[in-house]
Amino acid sequence: IGVFVCIGVAVSILLLYIFSDRSEDVEPRTSNAAVTGVHVGSQPETQQLRDRLGDTLTIEVPGDYITIQDAINASADGDTIAIAAGTYFEHNINNGGKAITIRSASGLLDVTIDAQQKGGVIVLLGSGVTLNNLLITGAGGGGLRDVGGFGIYCNQSSQHVISNCTVT
Repeated sequence: IGVFVCIGVAVSILLLYIFSDRSEDVEPRTSNAAVTGVHVGSQPETQQLRDRLGDTLTIEVPGDYITIQDAINASADGDTIAIAAGTYFEHNINNGGKAITIRSASGLLDVTIDAQQKGGVIVLLGSGVTLNNLLITGAGGGGLRDVGGFGIYCNQSSQHVISNCTVT
């Protein structure tokens, strides 16, 4: 009887966990090994970490931020946006003029960014952006001004590195 009670309690705890509100699990946080466990929810908090560490950050999607654009918004020059394998439905992703790296976290061509015909996929401003191991697809519909849908749009920018990416 004791074994059945223990199993019943374990199943109850598991069901409680599955059906509980775990919204705190998606709170943005930094992923740099030096600051693991420090939660970052705003730009000033991110800047305070940079001031303290004097280092660039690796920001993980969806681990630290749910969307690629949110991760970019939280980034600064020199940071890396490491994206977990999967398909991300985003359009008109914009680096905001920051010199950052946007890449697959695994180093494989296993990240798809699909604009779903809602506009362009990636807009690069400024200089010094690196894109690596990304499948960029689904451009169409509305875009910037008269440009329409685009895979990668370099707007008054230069010196970008685009490697092992496929644009369809």
